[in-house]
Amino acid sequence: MTKGGTSDGFKRVAAAGTLVAVGLTVAAAAAAAVGALGAAADLARPAFPSSVSAVGGVIAWAAASGPEHRFEIVVRRGGHNHALTATSAVGWIDGVKLGTGSGGHSIVVYSRCPHSPFANANVSSAGTDDCRLWWAPTRGGHAHRINAAPVDTSVGVAEHGVAVFAVQHNTARESQPARVETAQLTGTSARALKVPTPNGATIDDISANGAQVAFSEASLAPNRRMGVSEIWLDNGKAAPRLIAKVVSDTVPIDHAAQFFDGLTLTNGFVYAFLYSQSGVYPPVASRLERISLPGLATTVAPWAPSASLSTDGINATAFDPSNSQLILDLFSPQIDFSTTSASCSTHAGSATACPVVQTGPVTFGRTSAHNEQTSPPDATSLSLTRWKRSEAIGTLLRAGEG
Repeated sequence: MTKGGTSDGFKRVAAAGTLVAVGLTVAAAAAAAVGALGAAADLARPAFPSSVSAVGGVIAWAAASGPEHRFEIVVRRGGHNHALTATSAVGWIDGVKLGTGSGGHSIVVYSRCPHSPFANANVSSAGTDDCRLWWAPTRGGHAHRINAAPVDTSVGVAEHGVAVFAVQHNTARESQPARVETAQLTGTSARALKVPTPNGATIDDISANGAQVAFSEASLAPNRRMGVSEIWLDNGKAAPRLIAKVVSDTVPIDHAAQFFDGLTLTNGFVYAFLYSQSGVYPPVASRLERISLPGLATTVAPWAPSASLSTDGINATAFDPSNSQLILDLFSPQIDFSTTSASCSTHAGSATACPVVQTGPVTFGRTSAHNEQTSPPDATSLSLTRWKRSEAIGTLLRAGEG
């Protein structure tokens, strides 16, 4: 993805700059042709946008828990929301991923960051700079830092006590490449996995299943106007296998970027949410993709929101294969999150709310090529917006060019 201080949307990466709302057009009639997402139910209205996770009917996100930017993890199980008070601490929570500890019990892995993901920032104080990785049991108990994960770790997941995490470029250390590493939750050393394009790239998301790891990587194409978003599968033996790729125009003013996020890896599929901005032509809807393994046949379900959600932006998504439901963290484009006092309304029905919503069961439609740009059929279109966290790295590097 193009890295710049004013790029539009909202995305988990090393970030700095003002968040700018972008319009996305979705044709309502397109859903019937290619699969559909069921109607969305409101689960919560946190004061800030958050990463989300969903596994086995359990859902997790981050919410404000006090003054001075205190945040904690909230878990939803059996229709009830429960705050994990042991995770409440000063510092923004970025990546949130449900997983399992060494005994198979449910845990949540999350990154704690000293810098706001929304406000303008300087070198060494942007987005994921200096984030650290933590975990806590989802049924209550102490929070623990994952000592093997170094600073600048933005997102991680754990399967049976083995953590896999992404270490991002730090704006104060220009030569630091992006890395994917694995370690025991309670260990002190990590082993690196191969990252195809470590220099100048960011790791947007990670999912693990047994010995396999899927991760999405965003990098620049040789033509620096273009960005590349790829999903790779590491099976622990051979080099990572490319399983999905989209190339798009990432010049901020064009609003034409596409990228993958919200990964879920199972024995037979990789699920990923493909974001498409308004400048993509012919227009396409943002959509959930199901990629079969090992054949890579892809089926899709486009996001076609109801009227009440049609103006909200998409901050983060997570798909739960156990119940075929998609969780979305939305936000109001009416809020300028770059200001220190900005926050979302926690009142139901407010135009400035940032709800966490859950769709009904997802149905997937026809097979689709990853770079397919099919124009949707004529229909009444719904508009929505999408945040992408603007990345400071490219801006800082380009400032010294020429």
